[in-house]
Amino acid sequence: MLHYLQHPSCKVDAILQFAGNPRGRIVEIEQALESKHKSRALAKLRGISDAIAARPNELDEEALIVFNLTEDALPKTLKVWRRVMREAGDLSCVIRYCTLRTFMQSPYIDAIADFPTLTRLDEKPSEATEEELLPTLVEFTPNDVSDLLAETRDIARSVPGRTVYPEQEKQRLADFFAILREIYAGSFGQDGATKRYCLFPSTSLERLAAFLRLRRNRTLLSRMRKGFKEVRKRQSGVTLYQDAISKFVWGTFLRQFGLGRGGPLTTYILVPEVGGKNTEIRFDIQLNLDKDLSLNIPSKSLAALDWVLSAFLIYPEELGLIGQGKN
Repeated sequence: MLHYLQHPSCKVDAILQFAGNPRGRIVEIEQALESKHKSRALAKLRGISDAIAARPNELDEEALIVFNLTEDALPKTLKVWRRVMREAGDLSCVIRYCTLRTFMQSPYIDAIADFPTLTRLDEKPSEATEEELLPTLVEFTPNDVSDLLAETRDIARSVPGRTVYPEQEKQRLADFFAILREIYAGSFGQDGATKRYCLFPSTSLERLAAFLRLRRNRTLLSRMRKGFKEVRKRQSGVTLYQDAISKFVWGTFLRQFGLGRGGPLTTYILVPEVGGKNTEIRFDIQLNLDKDLSLNIPSKSLAALDWVLSAFLIYPEELGLIGQGKN
């Protein structure tokens, strides 16, 4: 939840605070700006910088300017602010920006890393100007297309797709979910302490932790610890946080069991909405197998996978993903 704070040393529109960060973040609301009024913007930038430098323990090193402008009107004003950035010299903070519409569509002040940085306008603009011209489309002649198609077919022949899968590979998914159901049932089965009495899921956590500590899973646990560090680094930005979690789930955990993206198993990361009922990251997991595979995957399998993936984020200490942990 965001809280508006008053700060005696800094004349700004708002200083916002959010869960997990003891420091407030300066947010400015700005309108259109013409070059003849750039002195106001210069005073604003230096004021923000001085306030953050004076109170580093109270104010976050990144500030946000929200422009009450349309996307079409933003470039002209942005160019003035970038000229001002050049005149301001070295600042003790990072200034990011977005339009009011963008901010209202995704009002997560903790996602400031998702917003672009306000940079200085160079004396000699490079080929990529403020307006960020669209890339030139590559033109292909009919001969180019024919050559590319022929080369692609050569690659397909040299790297043929698999057509025969050993029976144990067909069973891999069923076995993977069977493991997760055993872990999940410890606390969430019919007689599970969490399901029946809302108790802490200690049994399922102990089973999951023991599973990760198995000798055959030592490499997996090591990779998960490294991957989880990246997840924690990205907690300040919603989009980056989702991306880090997705890489952790697919690139580290599920890959260890031979599973890959783009198939019948899909995982959607659900981020809490401001004012919504959910207060933590959750997963929406779907599995749509072809009937001709004849694999029996009970419906509780998806609930088990959901809980295991969520447990990695909620109970990292208990599972040895942070801290020293035991192998």
